[in-house]
Parts: sequence; structure tokens; C-alpha cells
Amino acid sequence: MKILKRALLGIALLGLSTTASAQMDFSSIDAGTATLTPEKCISIDVSEPVQEFYVFDITPLGFASEAEAAQYCNTDLSNLLTVYLDYPNTQVYLQLHTDRLTEAKSIAWWGNYISKYCFH
Repeated sequence: MKILKRALLGIALLGLSTTASAQMDFSSIDAGTATLTPEKCISIDVSEPVQEFYVFDITPLGFASEAEAAQYCNTDLSNLLTVYLDYPNTQVYLQLHTDRLTEAKSIAWWGNYISKYCFH
């Protein structure tokens, strides 16, 4: 019974994440450009100022379906990073929660922090 409750909770959380993404208006987001390294880690351009959102192409990840992509996306990577799947456009939006820090961090700090998050 305990396993069934956990499975149902997981399915419910996945559904909530996918619904939240579907309701997000990506067209209104002014996002900087991010990329995936050959190791499938997230990279941002550290020559530009810090932005709240970055967007990158998920085609290199080779997801077979939206459900498979949603398993990796629509989640908090950490207290400071959230990713949102825009599957129809094969993109992921990365949100930086700069407001959750006690002091502003440089773009170099953010670039280093983000580079630790990889898709495997």
C-alpha cells in the first residue's frame, strides 16, 4: 500500500508539473540564450548580464516523446533553478531565482553554478 501511495503521488506531481508548463505563456518571456555542452550540461553566455530566464534547444537530448522529456524537465533543479519544458518548440526554459539569494551574484558565478546541471 505504501508503494502504491508513493507511485500515485509521483504521478500526481508529474501531472502538476506538466500542467504548469502547459499554462506558462512562453511567448511573453524575454530569455537569454543557453546551450547544451557536448556532455549535455547547461551553459549560459557569461559575456551578457544575468537574466531571469534562459532558453535552450533540447533536440540534442533525443527525447522520444513529450512524456519522456517531462521526466527530465518541469522541475526544480535546485532552490535557485527551475526548468520548464516547451516541447512543441523543442525548448526548455531555465529560470534563475535570483531573489532567493541574500546578495546579488555575478554572471560568472551563475555560469559556474548552472554548468553543474547535466542531462544524463
